[in-house]
Amino acid sequence: MKPAGKHSMRVIVSAGIVAFSLGCYKYVPGTLETVPVGSGVRAMLSTPAQEELRSRTGINLSLLEGRLIENDERLIVSVKAAEGSRMLGNQDLYQRIDVPREGVVRVDVRRVDAARTAGLALVLTGAAAVVVSQAFKGGDPDKPQPPNGGPDDNIVGWVLRVPVFRF
Repeated sequence: MKPAGKHSMRVIVSAGIVAFSLGCYKYVPGTLETVPVGSGVRAMLSTPAQEELRSRTGINLSLLEGRLIENDERLIVSVKAAEGSRMLGNQDLYQRIDVPREGVVRVDVRRVDAARTAGLALVLTGAAAVVVSQAFKGGDPDKPQPPNGGPDDNIVGWVLRVPVFRF
């Protein structure tokens, strides 16, 4: 078996980037009557609802993306307001935003996409297999060493780094 070279590593990295960009979730159209509380949603707001939200809170949004908290006469969605910082324990900050039901033009529900998840798992498994095989591959004992005694140019070297923390 021929060792993986730079070209095959580029293919693996490119495939990984494509797989990660696809993600494991997708949004499917739904209705406010059928969306269960607690599910991930993406709600498109009407222009009057956007203006009302801006005048009331100062937030200028046309699309709310987050977790549905309440679905009565007003829709309450918990949206990510800020990324967590290392100093504060990496905890993200969320804000609850409420809009009238009639101000929601369209609502999509977040669902796990089995095909994308399986594709991502296959790409990650393949990349891990290549990394492990490259890290633990042995040289050909019957092949003579180069005249200068250095490593062969066809060998792709891998360094496995494991972080060590001391307390």
